[in-house]
Amino acid sequence: MHMEPMNVGLVNIPVNLELVSTEAMDAETSPITTRRRRKKSMVWEQFTVEVVSGGHTKARCKLCKQTFAYSKGSKLHMPCKDDILHEYPLHMVENSAFVSFVQSLQSQLNIFDANTMEGEILSIYCKEKQSLMHTFQIMPGRISLTVGLWTTSQTLGYICLSGQFIDSEWKLHRRMLNFFMVSSPHSQNALSVAISISLSDWNMKSKLFNITLDNDCSLHDIYGVNLRDHLSNKNALMLKGQFFVVRCYANILNVVAKDLITSIQEIAYNIRESVKLIKVSQWTEKN
Repeated sequence: MHMEPMNVGLVNIPVNLELVSTEAMDAETSPITTRRRRKKSMVWEQFTVEVVSGGHTKARCKLCKQTFAYSKGSKLHMPCKDDILHEYPLHMVENSAFVSFVQSLQSQLNIFDANTMEGEILSIYCKEKQSLMHTFQIMPGRISLTVGLWTTSQTLGYICLSGQFIDSEWKLHRRMLNFFMVSSPHSQNALSVAISISLSDWNMKSKLFNITLDNDCSLHDIYGVNLRDHLSNKNALMLKGQFFVVRCYANILNVVAKDLITSIQEIAYNIRESVKLIKVSQWTEKN
């Protein structure tokens, strides 16, 4: 499609000559009414498009009169949600088998590439993030932050920050807020930076109730106390942060179980040896 610039004062505005000529021709042939493009899909034989309150567009069934959400971008939105829910790779949309399958369902559907999929998924993430931030601001309660630390077999360190909160309807929710790759083993500085970024990114310092950290006591004592003192000075914590730093109960039970196994290890060994001796004696008597 040929594009040529049109000088308007000191600003160069690109003009689509083909579009201009087409619009001019339409204006000459039909100056009063504008003819809408006919919808080709068979589904529109059973549905009509209506504009409801708030300017939202809905599709109404001609038979049951029930309304459904309608969006021109739904063809792109649905496969993106499918990729997110099932954790499919982005380049799946470029796979020949997937393309053949989709086109067998709808031959007129244009398949988009992985870059388009990535951009749409990022757009969905931004919308969901804004919605969650709005929920944080209007909810009456506070947020409990959980920090998970682990190292992969490739010695890559990760930090995951999740938020737990109760909404206005007394329903408990858990949302993953941030996910960072850090140096391994985890250092105090890496944890401090991750938590600080998350608090600032989600603007929830005034809504924070407590932080549950992993079983690294040094990180609990150093960073937890520093952050508690910082937020207490701004009166952002309840009860001056007495319950701000919480130990992970799962890790506590894990440590208790390991200590118990260690304490009875000698007894368990003696029992195993006694059982072996009894079995060997019985086998010897039979032979």
